[in-house]
Amino acid sequence: MTTAHEIRSLANRWLYTRYKYGGGDHNGIDCSHFVQEILKEAGHANAPYVQAKDISRSHLYSRISPAEVREGDIVHFSRGDDHMGIVSDAKAGIFIGAQTTNGVSPESYVQGYWSGMRPTFYRYVGD
Repeated sequence: MTTAHEIRSLANRWLYTRYKYGGGDHNGIDCSHFVQEILKEAGHANAPYVQAKDISRSHLYSRISPAEVREGDIVHFSRGDDHMGIVSDAKAGIFIGAQTTNGVSPESYVQGYWSGMRPTFYRYVGD
């Protein structure tokens, strides 16, 4: 299992990469590609690209309760446009994702904007 420190370290390499719909590299990345890249960098070499809107239908992701969340899990928001990111600090309720406004950046899913967007959580079970 990847540690909290390793997840933050992997995600920090992407910090402030600009958001680009459909992008998948350091020149610009969207939330779905960001999650795929972090999973791959964390050792899940076969992690496929799954759009945020399709995560609940993928057999490679298992929905988990908020009490089960740990670093490296995926937080998903489905209110209007779907969005997702990687949990970087489960205790504090922080995730890192490719945000349309700030690019790749840390955000809270327990306070502020994202807390009102009905967060659900998934764990990658592929590989």
